Amino acid sequence: MGEILKQVSWWDGPVSAGHFRTGAGDEVDLVLERDDGQVFAFEVKAGSRVHREDLRGMRALRARLGDRFETGIMLYTGPYAYVHEEGISVLPLDALWT
Repeated sequence: MGEILKQVSWWDGPVSAGHFRTGAGDEVDLVLERDDGQVFAFEVKAGSRVHREDLRGMRALRARLGDRFETGIMLYTGPYAYVHEEGISVLPLDALWT
C-alpha cells in the first residue's frame, strides 16, 4: 500500500485515501477518491491465483458507488495481467515498479 500511496502523491489533484469494510466482512484494502468523486480501489492478495470470491469486496464497493467507481485493481503474486470477468484488472504485484 505504501508504494501505491507514494505514486498517488504524483497526481495533479487532491486524493483522499481510506479503506472499505461492510458489516458482512466485505473489504477493500485501499480506496482512493479524487476531488471529483471518482473512486479507485486496490486489493492485494498474497496468492498466485485470483478467484471470483476474492473480488467480493470490490463488487460490494462498486454496487454502493455506482458510476463513481472508476476502476478496481487486484494485485497478486501471479505472473499474468488480465481483466477478470467482473471487469476488475488483475495485475502482478511487481507491476507497481515496472
